[in-house]
Amino acid sequence: MLQVIEQVFANIGAFLWGWPMIIFVAVASIALTVGLHFIQFRAFFTGWKYIISPEGRGAEDEESISPLQAFINALSTSLGNGAIAGMATAIHDGGPGAAFWIFVLGFFTMVLRFAEVYASTIFVEKNTAGVLRGGPMVYLYKVFGGRYLIYVYAVLCFLLSLVSGNAMQCNSIRVGIEEIVGSAPYLIAAGLFVFLLYIMF
Repeated sequence: MLQVIEQVFANIGAFLWGWPMIIFVAVASIALTVGLHFIQFRAFFTGWKYIISPEGRGAEDEESISPLQAFINALSTSLGNGAIAGMATAIHDGGPGAAFWIFVLGFFTMVLRFAEVYASTIFVEKNTAGVLRGGPMVYLYKVFGGRYLIYVYAVLCFLLSLVSGNAMQCNSIRVGIEEIVGSAPYLIAAGLFVFLLYIMF
């Protein structure tokens, strides 16, 4: 049963992260790059100046965060198991040249994150309590079919938190411990469960 589930997820992953996704990301990145007048190139050094300047190190008030804190927060949500293991896998399978193309693609896909954050700050509204809110739930609601897209987005975020946020990391820890110590997977899982319970409580 476990092998069937693994095979199903492997097939889904092979389809989603194959040529259809590569073409979609490349076309979207190029379109946004042209539409936003090459913002990731024009504002590259300006962005770094705001991040590392003395003005960017401290928040203006207690309820806001500094540009440096915003950058670290964005970085922490972008770099993870996939970024590290994915780069190693790409170099192993494609050779050193793969690192160059990942760098080039990364430069063009920076505009995707910029557009996401830009839309989150432009499309804001006040709730019934008078508190400003923004993000994907607000700007997705404003597009065609947005009434349903927000639920699709919420379900996908939930699944992402289970798969990418937990399963991949737990599996990497399990493989590492199993290779070094040789413990049974269920013992490793039980140890992780106890450790996480300790953190939660």
